[in-house]
Amino acid sequence: MDIQFKTKVTHALSVIIASVLLQGLSITPLFAQIINNKITVGLSVLPPFSEMLSDNQCGGTYVDAVKQLIYESSPFDVSVVCAPPIRIYRMIEAGNVDLTINVKTTKRLIQHVTFHPMLFSNLSLVLYTHENRPEKSIAAIRGFDYHGFRQKFTEEDYQFVDVPNGMDAVEIFLRERSASLLLYEGTFEWYLSKNNEVLIKNIIKSDLQLVPTYFAVSNRSEHKRAIEQWLNRVDNTVLNRQSVWQFLHSKS
Repeated sequence: MDIQFKTKVTHALSVIIASVLLQGLSITPLFAQIINNKITVGLSVLPPFSEMLSDNQCGGTYVDAVKQLIYESSPFDVSVVCAPPIRIYRMIEAGNVDLTINVKTTKRLIQHVTFHPMLFSNLSLVLYTHENRPEKSIAAIRGFDYHGFRQKFTEEDYQFVDVPNGMDAVEIFLRERSASLLLYEGTFEWYLSKNNEVLIKNIIKSDLQLVPTYFAVSNRSEHKRAIEQWLNRVDNTVLNRQSVWQFLHSKS
């Protein structure tokens, strides 16, 4: 994890906490009832935002930000789980995850969570394609709808090579076992940097869309009301409708 980034996140979240205290946000009776209660945040493995570290702990820029935000400005005791998207979705459906961060268009999640309107961040969705590869095959993460682009490419007769996570998708693409790769830019660039790979010159990059992400509260969470109340307070009194990511960087 980038130490400079972690320092910036810590500083920015200190500003959030100070703002909360200055504006007189006290712990309400609803919050008081749940102090010391644990919530589980489940994040899909998608480096550098969330990843499994060598000690089997969950890390990444999103993980650091969420942990600090919850630890410092809420009454919750938090644990964070990182897993392939399909597993996270199943855990939410089973009531084993209270909170996640996701796009609003994932069909598997829509009926099982309530999205908070506070924008967390934007992700840049990109289609990478090998030149001179006429076949229509796309490496992608199983369970990701990619903001409607999976359906769009399926209707255009593309065949998807679905794998559990983004790292597997990149490897399939770079080994030319697929003609294209549908992935978020940050993850692809992280992989190249992590593995000392140089972007092959005959790869065409097509920017598709900036995809917004949001906090999503499990409808089966026993703390659903309290989590939503906490998010409302952070959003309305501190962030002032900025994204969490914008706020963190503007204060760093």
